[in-house]
Amino acid sequence: MKKNILLLMIVLSTLSSLCQIEIIDKQDITIGRNYVTNKDIKAEAYLFAETIKEAEFNTENGDILLKLDNGSIGKTGLKHTCHIGMFNINDREFRWVSNHKFSNPSVKMSNDIVICYNNNKSYRLDIKTGEKIWSSKIRVEYFDNENNIAIGYWDTKRHVIAAVDLTTGKTLWKRKMNNDFRLDKYINIDNETLLVPVSGLHYINIKDGSGWDFDAMTQNTDYSIFGKKRGNAVTSADLEVITNLSSDVLIDNNRIYYAYSDKLSCFDMNGTVLWTAELPSDMTSNSSLLINDDKLLMINKGLAYKASGEAVQYGSPFIAAFDITTGNQIYFIPSDNKSDMIYGFAKTEDNLTLFCTDRMRSVSIADGKINEEKRYLPNDLGNRCYFIGNNLIVKTYKDTKFLELSEDVFKYLTGDNMKIEQDNKLDIQYGLVNPEAFKNNKYKMYQRGISMVLTDKNGTEIAVIDIAGTACIYDNILCNVNGNTISFIDLNTL
Repeated sequence: MKKNILLLMIVLSTLSSLCQIEIIDKQDITIGRNYVTNKDIKAEAYLFAETIKEAEFNTENGDILLKLDNGSIGKTGLKHTCHIGMFNINDREFRWVSNHKFSNPSVKMSNDIVICYNNNKSYRLDIKTGEKIWSSKIRVEYFDNENNIAIGYWDTKRHVIAAVDLTTGKTLWKRKMNNDFRLDKYINIDNETLLVPVSGLHYINIKDGSGWDFDAMTQNTDYSIFGKKRGNAVTSADLEVITNLSSDVLIDNNRIYYAYSDKLSCFDMNGTVLWTAELPSDMTSNSSLLINDDKLLMINKGLAYKASGEAVQYGSPFIAAFDITTGNQIYFIPSDNKSDMIYGFAKTEDNLTLFCTDRMRSVSIADGKINEEKRYLPNDLGNRCYFIGNNLIVKTYKDTKFLELSEDVFKYLTGDNMKIEQDNKLDIQYGLVNPEAFKNNKYKMYQRGISMVLTDKNGTEIAVIDIAGTACIYDNILCNVNGNTISFIDLNTL
């Protein structure tokens, strides 16, 4: 009898938990158009009473880790009562649901590892049941499944990082490390070593925490200087830390190249500084590094970022070249427009093509001099333009098919999804650009604004589907998570 009562209590507890997330409606909605059948595309949509704040997909088994929030205003301010649930695409139901009152919510999933951060603690949850396996004061920022290790801040102390065993939650090591921001950038040197470019460079052996630190200032909290740089009075909107005052990290032949604040340095893998070149502090901003033969090229963009991620004008742009062995400056070419910003660049054998605020420039790598320059009004190209990669297709005005982009032109993307091709004379060509989003054994899908264009293998357009939020393809099922809705489209029916 006692066993039966216990079993009943477990069942009721489980049912109560599962009922915590209310599905307020289930309906078929029109989400696109099939050009082959000339019919609307219907999606099976599930509407929840709560907003989906985060979604992590496991495309191996069709699970979606969801965080839902029913945040409301109470007497003491905003209250967050969040649910974390594992929703399965095949079954269209939750495998499990857990209830949490969050102060700073976060969920992560990698393979069979689920980590929840809640009230200054990280919890590993059983991927099958949602039950807590262990808890730790670490705020997990990095997973390494192969080595069974998670790394992050220890407690709320940003200057202490730690590692825990993913199986047991046992603390493996702690290490002091100066860092003013989240550990959101990791460079894998090998399967045991990380390079973390946060407030400088930090070399970490993930198994024991050993390694070296090079501390550097990569942010600005002097708001009055920031206001002067913009040429405006400082307002409340300016009272925000300016970040990313550094370059990307360039690793070549066991050498590490890194620009920060007013310096550019070369390191060996032991953290020894081999040479340092001085940079003008009033000009240096976020930058990119690249190597061309015996030259280290630095493209200083004249921009930085707020903590919110917004790009802002900072410093002024310049192009510089240094001897890769000694650090001796070969040339330094400032922009003639100090308020300009460099949004992107492309490199050919002899030239750099720079995409600036109101112009395109072709610059000689040999001496930094301008070969070609053309100015454009913002309306010519859209508000923001960026150079883009090669995983793109173009639908020309002369052809109904989507074709691969050629390799002998520069390609960049405007804010309205126009694709611009330019030759070495910077003359504009034609077309629309569509970055490839998904592909399977039957279809390819390309992003076009908030829509997905579906083509066959030959590039013929089959359908267009309205997609916003986060999406994935699992077993020919297109799953889209947006707002308080999860929708499903069976691609086999198109």
